[in-house]
Amino acid sequence: MVNMQHRLAELLCRTPSAAIPDAARATARLALLDTLAVALAAAREDVVRIAADYALPARQEAGVPGWTTSLGYAPESAALLNAVAAHALDYDDVTSAWRGHPSAVLWPALQAVGHDAATFGSLLEGYVLGVEAGACIATGIADTHYAAGWHPTCTIGILAATAACARALALDVETARHALGLAAAQVAGMRAQFGTMAKPLQVGFAAAAAVRTIRLAQAGAQASDLALDGPMGFFQLYTGVTAGHGAARLPIRDPEAGPTPMPSIEVKQFPNCYAAHRAVVAALALRAGAALDAHAIARILIEGSPGAHAPLLGRLPTTTDEARFSIEYAVACALLDGGLGFASFTDKALQRPTIRRLLAVSTSRETPALGPPRSARVTVALRDGTQAHHVVQDLAGHPHDTQAASERLRGKVVDCLSRTGLGSYAPSLLREALAATPESRFHRMESTVFRAMFSSPSFQTTNDR
Repeated sequence: MVNMQHRLAELLCRTPSAAIPDAARATARLALLDTLAVALAAAREDVVRIAADYALPARQEAGVPGWTTSLGYAPESAALLNAVAAHALDYDDVTSAWRGHPSAVLWPALQAVGHDAATFGSLLEGYVLGVEAGACIATGIADTHYAAGWHPTCTIGILAATAACARALALDVETARHALGLAAAQVAGMRAQFGTMAKPLQVGFAAAAAVRTIRLAQAGAQASDLALDGPMGFFQLYTGVTAGHGAARLPIRDPEAGPTPMPSIEVKQFPNCYAAHRAVVAALALRAGAALDAHAIARILIEGSPGAHAPLLGRLPTTTDEARFSIEYAVACALLDGGLGFASFTDKALQRPTIRRLLAVSTSRETPALGPPRSARVTVALRDGTQAHHVVQDLAGHPHDTQAASERLRGKVVDCLSRTGLGSYAPSLLREALAATPESRFHRMESTVFRAMFSSPSFQTTNDR
């Protein structure tokens, strides 16, 4: 019986380019643009500076550019640094197909392996098929895997990033099969790290490991054919699913039976955990609709459908990293400030007396029959005894309509670049990411946009020493 590794390798290597829809390629472009923007916004975050300091010994004159510095690095180090930056603010895109963040791990790995060896078009194809491979692996196991405490952005992400790179570099089936097996040997990442620097760092580890995996496979390193769905392989060890599950039941498409399906990639509106976003939108609607005075609030009840609050912290935040995973804090900021942005996640914002009071009167819980998965309801009781509530079942940000998604992203890109004094370069980044031809090289975009930005006096970072 042909196992899952072989079937995935065939999917990656034998899917015709013509089977990849233009809409999927357009989604990949938007995902790249979003990833670059949120990484640049994080340039001055402590965890990004630490990662850049760690990468300094690996700098190379003509190496892979760091997205938050003016330096080039060896591929693995560049992938680590750029992935950390992409995930540092928890502002990067998500997919429900994995219960994770695809672009923060895929694009840094793709850029690192394809910097001098692949066209922009092949990187786009790699991204599309990498996301599909991750969705295949996640099918039927993502919820169980997540509930056990694994962080799928990393655990599924390393396999998906390896798959993406294998396609971008046009590896043959045998080499791609061994690459997937080598990637399985490095699967790691845990939800226990949420709310700390280790969360973006472990995404960096996954991206760097994918680069290492591809380079070892290209050099001839081999791995077991049973590393994914064999006895004691990935599925059995990391999900509890019995051996043989993958080849027999996972929906791996026949590479000749296109077109390629593209799982939904959801663009974030706020720089915090996506599990809190529906509650934030509900709180903003309450504030706007009822003209609430936050100082008159006596109680706040935040409800989510079963499982909706799983990624969140079960305690009130004491640091800004923890605040990104606090639904109580996000709702309190929305009610008090009428928004949730970069300024919400500072020590000064977290310690405001009114915010601390609102946190003290907030309760969150999961409520059966609330609505579709991930629904949210926020109820506010005022001191005069009146109450108001609002329910949100879905969010904007699904880029099925690439024109609408492009428009939504423009404002986000400007906002992200402005955070580090680079707002005037947003039009150039938008133009290069959205209009680069498939035959062009990614590093040409980097040279025309990144180097201009980093030479700007307004961009000051200690990473450039």
